[in-house]
Amino acid sequence: MFFVLRFLLTLLYPPLSFRPNVPHEPLKYKMDELQGIDDWLVTPENPPREIEGLDYERCANLHNYILQYAWIASSRHISDFVRQSWYERHRDDGEEAFDRLEPTLLQFLKSAFDPPQYEVSFFYWANGLNYPNNLWTNWQAYRQGEEDEYRFLTLYRANEMSHSDGLVYDQTRHKVSMFMSIDDHSPRENEDSDSLWVPLETLLSNWIQMIRLGKITAVPEGVKLENERHFPWIYHSYSSTQVEDTLVAFNRLVDAIESRLPATTKPVRHTAITPDKVLDMAGVKNPSFARSFLRSIRRPHFKFIARGILVPSLETFAQHQHFTSISDPEDPHTVPPVLLFPSEKTFKFDSNDQSGQRNPFLGVYVDTLGSASIPAGIYTNAISRGAADTAEEGFRFILPYGIGKNEFVRTSDGGRLNDENFKDLYQHGAKALGGDWTRAQRLVRLLDNWTRMINDGKWEVGEDGVLGGIEKFRDADTAENWRDYWLEPDW
Repeated sequence: MFFVLRFLLTLLYPPLSFRPNVPHEPLKYKMDELQGIDDWLVTPENPPREIEGLDYERCANLHNYILQYAWIASSRHISDFVRQSWYERHRDDGEEAFDRLEPTLLQFLKSAFDPPQYEVSFFYWANGLNYPNNLWTNWQAYRQGEEDEYRFLTLYRANEMSHSDGLVYDQTRHKVSMFMSIDDHSPRENEDSDSLWVPLETLLSNWIQMIRLGKITAVPEGVKLENERHFPWIYHSYSSTQVEDTLVAFNRLVDAIESRLPATTKPVRHTAITPDKVLDMAGVKNPSFARSFLRSIRRPHFKFIARGILVPSLETFAQHQHFTSISDPEDPHTVPPVLLFPSEKTFKFDSNDQSGQRNPFLGVYVDTLGSASIPAGIYTNAISRGAADTAEEGFRFILPYGIGKNEFVRTSDGGRLNDENFKDLYQHGAKALGGDWTRAQRLVRLLDNWTRMINDGKWEVGEDGVLGGIEKFRDADTAENWRDYWLEPDW
């Protein structure tokens, strides 16, 4: 019930920074027409079922929920929704395709609703179920012989982009992966890339989670953000619920550390870690995820929140912000990175890197700061609210040294950091659940990882907080410890 209520509130009241000038009052009664979906969602307590083939009943319920939510949230009445399945719609032109489909996948398509393309897009990244004659179009060059000729197929079309593909289904593994472009084929056709393939019910549940968080929402005509939309879907750079969830994760980490402080540590009065006056002085954008987070978290009773990573100081917070005063004359929608948790060490941009592969932020910051020494640590990600796939709630952990020489450290997709990388520790890589490779990992996941490191006894706590300098993060590039610094694939 809590999640359903929070979901409805998110729909009715988007984040303050992006609240549209279009009333959402009709949703109050319209959403009541949509049947609940909680029993079908994949969660830690309700994982994918052990079923041979595709769990078509569960997947069809999740698919139909997303589609009907899009219909209702775009100010249409549910009684006008045509409950015609993909199979029924293509009964006359899909016979050849039916024979090539694995039986449980065909059962899913007999239950999954498929309205005409012009009505609503299925999701922000997926236009809708593919046409029978296009299921294998993008896979002709990847067929592995007669036996596997129809193994991979594009089940859902991607929304229009350059060389777009879609949600790909593997009829052997009965798993899916979101290929935003046909250029995504190469890293995923390898059998070793199993983390990039997930059950369809897992992916659809994650998309519903993004709706409930307010990250991606369906809205009526006339509601717009600065970025691209795929009617009725819009993509928020962050949501108020994401701020709340990150605050909860921060408090969990602080509690875990404080519970292990020596008894001699003197308690301090709980105060805001960075009040508005300090944030104004530092030039932190208002409104923004960084500002909402920093103004809400309390000051802990210690100095180090992770190995070599400091709690920000009121005295030095503003002077550590090298990016907040930089604007991009060609893009008024940029949100500069904010240093949340600094290190005592520094790093420098690689001014010789023309490709940008070794620089953590947008080019305008490299051009402005050149080779200046910048504090290492945890930054919010530099984004443009005019871009289609961004994460203000994302972070970049900037190390004062390169990592990856031993080729053990890796991103969530299993990719190795093998070029003395100093900016991609804990990051995604390719995303099985949808989205651009460059979108940053969410801060909430980093804080949860650090809490586990404390609770599992892998990090020790002393009088000043977490013990060990930032050099200890080199453990991420060792055979024994890399998994401690790896985040499982997620959106």
